Amino acid sequence: PGRKLFVNGDAGGTGAWNNDSHSSYKENFKDILVLGKISELNIKEWQYRSSHLSDNEARHISPFSEDFYAKFGLGQSDYTIQSLDVAGVALKGVQELDQKLNPLRYGIDIATNFSTSTPFIKINENGNIIIGNASSSPLLPDGEFKVEIVDLTEINATSTQTALIVNQGGDGDVADFQANGISIVNIESSGQVKIVGSMLVDGRIMLCTGGNCSNVLDSAVDETQADLGVEGKVVAGSFEGYCDENYIWVPGSAKYGTLPGFCVMNDLMKTSDQTWTNVSQGEAQIACQSLGVDYHLLNENEWMTIAENILKVTDNDIDATTTGMQLATSTSATSTIYKLTNNNIINNLTGAIAEWTNRNVTPAGLPTTPTQDAWFEYNEVVDYKGLNIAPDYYLTDANNYIGKIFIGSQPGLKGIVRGTGGIYGLDLSHVPDEKSASIGFRCAK
Repeated sequence: PGRKLFVNGDAGGTGAWNNDSHSSYKENFKDILVLGKISELNIKEWQYRSSHLSDNEARHISPFSEDFYAKFGLGQSDYTIQSLDVAGVALKGVQELDQKLNPLRYGIDIATNFSTSTPFIKINENGNIIIGNASSSPLLPDGEFKVEIVDLTEINATSTQTALIVNQGGDGDVADFQANGISIVNIESSGQVKIVGSMLVDGRIMLCTGGNCSNVLDSAVDETQADLGVEGKVVAGSFEGYCDENYIWVPGSAKYGTLPGFCVMNDLMKTSDQTWTNVSQGEAQIACQSLGVDYHLLNENEWMTIAENILKVTDNDIDATTTGMQLATSTSATSTIYKLTNNNIINNLTGAIAEWTNRNVTPAGLPTTPTQDAWFEYNEVVDYKGLNIAPDYYLTDANNYIGKIFIGSQPGLKGIVRGTGGIYGLDLSHVPDEKSASIGFRCAK
């Protein structure tokens, strides 16, 4: 004690740093934070009043003792600031700044990760933050700000914390993902998500109230099969299933019990690019079943559904100048192409080769026509015997080229053959085991 290091300057007050600064001479230690208080200090440039120091016109810069004392409570009164207190506060502030800057200094290594002198993080004159290697940033309208991330391909999280949280505290959208300035994914603050284009999900999609699905629904929806689980109802303007190659989706019919629809071959069954004929009805059924689960020979209700659908499409009218629908037939074209209401195309539903459907009719169940072994309009049938095979009453082959009905006189069970002369053409003269070069088939699922 007794050897002093004096610090000059009245602004700092009297006092000195000396060997009494050793910690062994001190007690009542306390950790404090000063950075926030320093930012709140009233620090100005000033000079002494002439009434106080008349011969001192020098200008100084410092906090005022009363403010310094109020913020830190250092010294013995609010009229004095000791120099060691000013130095201590300054040093402590530097420490706190260093602690705040260290994570940024070591968390972003420009030299290691980038071979360019362009700043990795930049705040431009518009207030926009640019993260990445970019020489310029698109400008936004006045008053709007953004963070632009350039060439960032991956966000890695090595802790248990969430890797990315976007918290919208205002009225704007939560996120908007764009490609060449066009929004492709938008998340509104209400939670509504808008997607432009297609969305591919490798797994399953679950729609449940409150974000929680029942155990029953959860166990029934298989994510390995790309299933969709819906807790409520599904409301849709139309439904279309997925069909295998060379099959098309046919919208179902409530009238014929085929809702929501089915898949059918878009042309007659072929072998080596040749239409498969000389096949019995039973062989045709077996051939379709061999294709896999749920495959079958096209049935009567499915045929009638297709015919009903074709009549709803004006593109199938081959004579726009004549009132009503006139369809292409084997007599008006070498091959026929019909469009369905979902724009799918089905080929050769009528033509030189007719086709089996899956139904048989007993002799007692055959419709009654004026005579047998002849073609008749449907409006000439005397008794349908309960068969739901008739087109709408106003349709005739004479006016609309829809086909006619033929009842054979040969005794025994008959297999239904469709497509002769029109989409409603019905030939009931063939036994199920008959094989003919003019009869083929198509499969459905």
